[in-house]
Amino acid sequence: MKFTWKAPSMQMALASGALAVILAFPMSGRAADELTLSEAITAAQTHDKEYLASQTLGDTADALRSQANSLWRPQVMVTAAIGKSNHETRVAGAQFSAAAFGTDPITGANFNTDINRGNLMQWAVSAKQPLFNLARNAQSQQLKAAASMADLQKSSAQQAMIIRTSERYFDAQLAQQKLQLLSAQLASTQKMAEEAQYRYDIGNRPITEVYEAQAQLARIQAEHYAAQSDVQLKLQRLQDAIGNVPNTLPNSVMLKEPLPKLDEVAVWLEKARNHNTELRMQSLAVQNAQAKANEYALGASASLDLIGQIGRQKLTGDGDYGRASNRENTSMIGVQLTMPLYTGGYNSAKHKEAQTALKKAQLDLVATQERVAQQVNSAWLGAKTAQLQVTALTRALKAAAAQLDATKTGQEVGHRTVLDVLNAQNQTTNTRIQLEAAKQNYVLSRLRLGALVEDLDSSLMTQIIEHQ
Repeated sequence: MKFTWKAPSMQMALASGALAVILAFPMSGRAADELTLSEAITAAQTHDKEYLASQTLGDTADALRSQANSLWRPQVMVTAAIGKSNHETRVAGAQFSAAAFGTDPITGANFNTDINRGNLMQWAVSAKQPLFNLARNAQSQQLKAAASMADLQKSSAQQAMIIRTSERYFDAQLAQQKLQLLSAQLASTQKMAEEAQYRYDIGNRPITEVYEAQAQLARIQAEHYAAQSDVQLKLQRLQDAIGNVPNTLPNSVMLKEPLPKLDEVAVWLEKARNHNTELRMQSLAVQNAQAKANEYALGASASLDLIGQIGRQKLTGDGDYGRASNRENTSMIGVQLTMPLYTGGYNSAKHKEAQTALKKAQLDLVATQERVAQQVNSAWLGAKTAQLQVTALTRALKAAAAQLDATKTGQEVGHRTVLDVLNAQNQTTNTRIQLEAAKQNYVLSRLRLGALVEDLDSSLMTQIIEHQ
């Protein structure tokens, strides 16, 4: 590989200086067109497909509550019919009396009427108000539990969207920063390789320094190609969430100083037991299973209803005895008791099935409690560890930058080789990337911790991140 050396001292100083500034002092300000995390989350609310689908759960919950309430409202029914009908009445041995026939009743009388293919018209209006019904009450409880679960699913989907968008945002930001650092390092290494070649040509350095610089340059070029591809992929994932590719992302996560004090893990575990969405949903699943078992319990099918009905039936036509017309008006109000005596074993089988489902739901609740506790511990440790890493890596970055400067000075006076400078440069770059990753891990762990106790919203980010 052939390198051309141009103005070694000035260009080398500029490239190395630019890299040192990038590595040691990330920008603390924010450009006007940089996309903040809060802005990304706001955009995701109108573009994230999973989140948009979850918004229909609100309508589902309202519909389920309406169904639950309707079970205890009056039911009113209207029936009407017209058609052709036959009717025949035969009464033999009847007794009747009337003033026109004297004081002695007439016995042995026959009354016969019939209508063949007569015109029938009938209608009825009936109403029923449930008063007592254990099965209906259990059905109402199931519907209300399902509505509450739908509300929790909607809330969970919103928090999942915040976490998902944050992960994609930070992935893209870290990939972008890594590319910027590698670009600066590539330019610096290119100059150093050219200088090594120049010094070898004039007999001032051994050929091994040229080979070392060339090998380092080729390695960084390969990393640079991979970083370019990674940025495109991460930006595409972010675009899928927010609907557009941001112009620029901040060069660094600027955490507020000092960071808010993190409560002890026991406090977060207690919050999770009372507020965790998954736990609340599983508790509702237990309630739902219990209500299902109650629906088929012994005696649950009995019902007591207030009922009322009015109706009329009219039949007119000709028969064997001439023209005839029958009319019947009915009306009633009262209380009706219904008690199934035998269902062929269906109710008992359903009750056994429901009891098994209830036992499973209770065991699932215990398993969920253990899993949520593990998630809280993991998120708390992640936030605590990342917070300590940020402090340590900030000091390490300053030390690495100082080491890089000292190594460059030593290389200029002949006490250090090109490889020493390149290694120090790599160490500083890696430390910078590790620091940014630690900052992002802290924010994500803190957001996950908030989601586990249903306390995740935009205000949380303003407590830990600048420029939000």
